[in-house]
Amino acid sequence: MAAVRTPPTAGIVASLASVVLVFAPFLALSGGEVSGLQTYYAQGVVGPWALAVLGLLSTVAFAAGREERSDPVTMAGATLVFGIAATMIALVWAVSVPEQLVQQIGTASWLAYHRWLLVVTAIGALVSSVWYVRALELF
Repeated sequence: MAAVRTPPTAGIVASLASVVLVFAPFLALSGGEVSGLQTYYAQGVVGPWALAVLGLLSTVAFAAGREERSDPVTMAGATLVFGIAATMIALVWAVSVPEQLVQQIGTASWLAYHRWLLVVTAIGALVSSVWYVRALELF
């Protein structure tokens, strides 16, 4: 039983980490720097706001499957789709943000790594969903 509960728990953590990372710059940066975040988040076709929505949807799906409030097989499939979409969106957005734009936003050195951390958390949710599918012996 623990082998089936661990993957969705890891997925919940990764998905919530994505959501927190999307909003972290707004909480950590000061007033003038926050205005530059609008340009930063507007880069690419789809920005991090979609990652926040997918992160919340993934969290609900992982939790519903783990607690068997919904069919675990269906929820594993849903989290797999959400994980693939989030990873693709994060990768496209991360490579579309110019380095010069990040340097203009503020002096916070962690901001240079922010977009790559979002990619890592999206990949973490994807890996957790694949692990969940494997734990349910679906492939």
